[in-house]
Amino acid sequence: PVTRFVVTGGSKRGWTTWLTAAVDKRVIGIIPIVYDNLNMARQMQHQLDGYGKFSEQIEDYTRRGLQAKLQTPRGRELSAMVDPWTYRDRITVPKLLINATNDPRQQSRSLDLTATEKAQIVAFLRTLTDSTFIRDPRFSKP
Repeated sequence: PVTRFVVTGGSKRGWTTWLTAAVDKRVIGIIPIVYDNLNMARQMQHQLDGYGKFSEQIEDYTRRGLQAKLQTPRGRELSAMVDPWTYRDRITVPKLLINATNDPRQQSRSLDLTATEKAQIVAFLRTLTDSTFIRDPRFSKP
């Protein structure tokens, strides 16, 4: 049985990468790609600040007024369930965030890193080098 694994995914699968780490103790690291939409209300404001409007990539949500609804009591309740930001205290595994520069869905400033956070990413990357695994003949043929 699989007892430990790293989760990765792009876009909406990046979102589920965060949420999986919040609930599955077998996860030992995560690599969310593009979707760094932690704290949804703040990220929506980043889009407005950067683009002057919400990204066309989330037009289906915008047309339904979902961004404004996030500010209502029911919207905050929903956001608390689906926003990985809510579970950040549970997501204690190493994280490698792959964020596109001005991706049409996300503003590049959604990933404002401190010097400490940058050092943590470097430390995580260093854990990915495992010469024992690389040389193990069981894994030499795909």
